[in-house]
Amino acid sequence: MKTPTRPLSWASAYVTLVGRGSGALNVLSGLALAAMMILVALDVTLRNTMGTALTGSVEYTSQWMMPLIVLFALAYTEKSGEHIRVTIVEDGLRGKSQLILALFGQICTFALALVLAVTSWGVAADSIAIGETVPMGTGALIIWPIKALIVLAWIWFAAQAFANVLLRLLPSISTAERDSLPGTRLEKVESDGIS
Repeated sequence: MKTPTRPLSWASAYVTLVGRGSGALNVLSGLALAAMMILVALDVTLRNTMGTALTGSVEYTSQWMMPLIVLFALAYTEKSGEHIRVTIVEDGLRGKSQLILALFGQICTFALALVLAVTSWGVAADSIAIGETVPMGTGALIIWPIKALIVLAWIWFAAQAFANVLLRLLPSISTAERDSLPGTRLEKVESDGIS
């Protein structure tokens, strides 16, 4: 009797771990978005009712919340295959050619994310070394911790891109995870007779 083939345990564990981390970062992104909405609403309310602005609302929004909202959501967007793609070439291919092109794109995404992580690490290290701040009213807002979190976001995005490479290369990992990848949903729709 043949033993059913199982996925490589490390690859499956890696994909699961990174996917959960991407989901957690997405939740933090959503919380930052909610905090930004509350801060802006409070600032606008104070401006219109009391004639005064909330000190630091622009600085917190632009220096802290916007980077967290955008960059923390990137990995989850990559995981769920919801990023913007131009598929004019890929749509004209079928089978192995389509897989190879999709894999090439995924590897390029992984490489670019690594380059951005390394580059942002240099910026973050400089920022940490000088204790970077921006003027805020009569005080200063510390921004070096956010620059360190930006590095984390790029590293996690790279990790998620690599997880997607594994999903494309190792078909036995997980059907549910694989169905969230871009090229696979297209094939599923076409096989159902919808185009």
